[in-house]
Amino acid sequence: MFEFIYRTPWYNSNIPEENSGVNNINDDVMELPISIPLNDKDNTLIYSSYSCTGNINREAEYRNRICLFRNVCYDKKKEVIVYYKPKNSPKRPVLFEAKHGLIYDFYFGKRGFVQLQGHSTKLNTWHPIIVDEHIPLKNVKYLQSIHVLWNYWHLQEFNLGHLLWEDIASIYSSMIRLNVYTKNVIVMNVNNRESKKRTIYSIFFSQILPSFVKKYVTFSDYMKQFHEEFICFKNLLAGGNIALFNSDKGILGQEKIYYDFRTIILKHHGVDLKRPPTRHLILLVNKSHSEWGERNGIATRRSIYNLNEIKSYLQKTYKNIEIKVVKLHRLSFPEQIKLMYKTTIIITPCGGISATIPFLPRGAHAIIMDFYNTKKHRGWNPGESGSMEGYVWNYFPHFKKLYYQVRDESDYIMDLPNTTNTRDYASIIVNMSRLKMLVDTAIENSAFSTL
Repeated sequence: MFEFIYRTPWYNSNIPEENSGVNNINDDVMELPISIPLNDKDNTLIYSSYSCTGNINREAEYRNRICLFRNVCYDKKKEVIVYYKPKNSPKRPVLFEAKHGLIYDFYFGKRGFVQLQGHSTKLNTWHPIIVDEHIPLKNVKYLQSIHVLWNYWHLQEFNLGHLLWEDIASIYSSMIRLNVYTKNVIVMNVNNRESKKRTIYSIFFSQILPSFVKKYVTFSDYMKQFHEEFICFKNLLAGGNIALFNSDKGILGQEKIYYDFRTIILKHHGVDLKRPPTRHLILLVNKSHSEWGERNGIATRRSIYNLNEIKSYLQKTYKNIEIKVVKLHRLSFPEQIKLMYKTTIIITPCGGISATIPFLPRGAHAIIMDFYNTKKHRGWNPGESGSMEGYVWNYFPHFKKLYYQVRDESDYIMDLPNTTNTRDYASIIVNMSRLKMLVDTAIENSAFSTL
């Protein structure tokens, strides 16, 4: 983590305040920053500062950079967020680029300083505008609470996995990584799609975000609430939203952060973590619907093809265990995670349909369908059995992953004619003896307390 401060005092009596409510994780040992006045400057004036975690030696690493900007203001007339430095002071470096040398602006190479959304282009980066001036003292609204500048990946085909574990979880993860977590945070969405109408995205926002944030708003609507010309933020966090499912790099080392995020959501929805299941429940996921399927004239894709055969087999083989078939798209998010926490063994297709399996109880097992890989893609080679969400699920150690591998053409059936894309358009044909081996493994493991 690095920090660059133009001026140190946090408070100016001329600027009205709100209650901050900012709580660092260890309030009893909270470390205070250096605060040394400049002898030749008017120390009643306020300037901006920032601190970041991430690479400052490579400009192209903006995707992995998270920053907390202090004392920056939104200028309503210019419609930009402004970063203030002392008037007539020399430029100060913000990046120490290995190839290009010192960089003195938050904007370089036709892109901003941080990324607001994991699957972004250059257009989705953000940066404040540096000006030689102190923070305004008149016609200003000064906001003390931590605010997060945020965006999400608006897929035409809604995918809960990307929304929950990349877009929403990044808010919590970024605050933890900068050691500024507080539930008294206001998330400002720069994407105005959800501003005027109720959509599937806004529904999930309303069911998930209140678990760990105070308020969720769209940036444009929020700014309109204030009559002042300048809306100033004591703490503005930006960055940290990354594409987790592309490689191991995204979540590696953040296991506890994502486990805690999952746990906060469970508690918010009233799940008692001290009352795990005492009897087995095998949950068989029937992916019978998808938005993609509706647009292409078929029911769904990437499902379990012989699901009825599996249900019959499980009922005959495990007569003393409850077998439940579920269509998750018919359940609300709270209903889904509560069902997950009652489940000891889940059998599910891969893809977004498996998004809620981290809400399984500690010690549970997930039997997840692989896909047959026909091309080199995200670390998988042709002919290999690919675990689509393995890059993320493998880093939730509280439940055990048992991947059902797909080895040749006998293991799948194409969902569409005239395509060879078995990753996206093939459903899995499950062999009962191979499935039994995985279910028996889960039942056997459950008899031993290993966590």
